[in-house]
Amino acid sequence: MSDNPNFEGWTIQDLLDRCTDYDDMSLEMNRAEFKKLRELIATFTPPAASRVPDFEHMLKRWLSYGRACLEAGEKLPRHLVSETEALLAAPSKEDAK
Repeated sequence: MSDNPNFEGWTIQDLLDRCTDYDDMSLEMNRAEFKKLRELIATFTPPAASRVPDFEHMLKRWLSYGRACLEAGEKLPRHLVSETEALLAAPSKEDAK
């Protein structure tokens, strides 16, 4: 990597590698480096496969855990379980179409 002041063709990882001291885990950037990092972050698009997590599956797992905790006598705010049940019972955005 050259010392290109425009950072043309650089990735976020390239910029972080240039500015990070991995021995003491510190980060030091000058104005040009910080500006380029902000530009790269603003234009970043995550891969399509990682865009939409399965929230329904996560909520069902949480609900199962919450119910088990309550049944075992754990102190867990009861509204968390009822609110999760309500979220799962509500129609999804796809169902509303």
